Amino acid sequence: MPGLAAKIQFDPEAGMLCAYSANGEALERFALGFNAACEDDTLIRDIFSRAELD
Repeated sequence: MPGLAAKIQFDPEAGMLCAYSANGEALERFALGFNAACEDDTLIRDIFSRAELD
């Protein structure tokens, strides 16, 4: 969801990912999209296969 990148900030911690924003609509769109991606095995595997590790 590249269109939300400037509207949502992330604070990853060990075992937890926090997403926050002053824009409630953007945060809701992200949460719904993230949930849908997590439930779509093909999509989530594709996303993780392209992830760049720090």
